[in-house]
Amino acid sequence: MQNVTSHDGRTWRVGRRRLAWQPRMPRWVRKLWWVADGLSDPITGLLALLAVIAMLPGLLWYGLNWLACLLATPLAWLGRVAFGRPVPVVAYPEDAKHTEYWGAADGIAAADELAREVIGEIRDRGLPLSLTAPAVPAAFEQDPSEQPVLGRITSRLQRDSKG
Repeated sequence: MQNVTSHDGRTWRVGRRRLAWQPRMPRWVRKLWWVADGLSDPITGLLALLAVIAMLPGLLWYGLNWLACLLATPLAWLGRVAFGRPVPVVAYPEDAKHTEYWGAADGIAAADELAREVIGEIRDRGLPLSLTAPAVPAAFEQDPSEQPVLGRITSRLQRDSKG
């Protein structure tokens, strides 16, 4: 993966997808993490400890998912070479990692050439036009569990007052 900065100052990562898949932490673990992170005084420290204990099964699943991904990746690459499957090329902005633009090329050399083309597009136009845009609308780029607590409360109150 290579970093590139667009003309508007946004940093992107562009390159071939090397992992067989991208393991993601379960959403409920991320939400509990926010709860445990916000509790810092001694009384609520116990609640934070309980939240961390409740997260252990999810963290174990996440770790096993990463292990399986790392074990499957060499097999996936061998399968791509042996069966002539396309090599994935991705680009995503650093500030919205779940907003992935995706494309594919036949072979590693073609994928590297596509990545160089995408880097030029991002530098010149600010977007990777050669890749398929993500299915998620731009308004939903940030996961609600990653927003500050005050922002989530404010948006919830505004939404409830309208309806």
